[in-house]
Amino acid sequence: DPVDVDDLKIHTNYENFNRLNPADRTLITRFWAVAASLDEKDKARLLKFATSCERAPPLGFAALSPPFTIRKVDNYSSPPDNDDNNNNAGFFAGGFVSHFLASSSSSSSSSTRTHDDATQEAAGQPSTTTSQRPTKKKLLRSKHPNKDRLPSASTCFNLLKLPAYTTEAVLKEKLLTAIRANAGFDLS
Repeated sequence: DPVDVDDLKIHTNYENFNRLNPADRTLITRFWAVAASLDEKDKARLLKFATSCERAPPLGFAALSPPFTIRKVDNYSSPPDNDDNNNNAGFFAGGFVSHFLASSSSSSSSSTRTHDDATQEAAGQPSTTTSQRPTKKKLLRSKHPNKDRLPSASTCFNLLKLPAYTTEAVLKEKLLTAIRANAGFDLS
């Protein structure tokens, strides 16, 4: 059975999109243009990638539970930066940075351990930081976009996580790479 992209579009929810934002509207328009342009095999792959099933429900996408959802995600590979000091220690492995911050339960002031301190401790050398306060690991987002980020999915929630690609050609290339990779799991 062919995948009815128009029926899917009608019954799609959107997350992290602002309908008043022209860039968000453009991304949605580009996605649906790409989805409509796919051959039947790739439409089935797209559906399987996002929902784990390559066919529509017998009663159409209105019966899909939970409903198909497209969530716009940023083009960074790591979680949002919650560091109020705007501290950027760099990035590696797709944008993740380990950074250790000292925390104190009795004082509002805190000292920050540097990346060098953490590296020295990992190598068995003493840290140059004099504070003995407990530390907490924190992940920071790189300030540099990851242009290679592919769409991802949470099949249990019928959720497609779509980075905000700047052109339709890039969106199509990245989407096809993701859906054709055959990454994931099958129970059959």
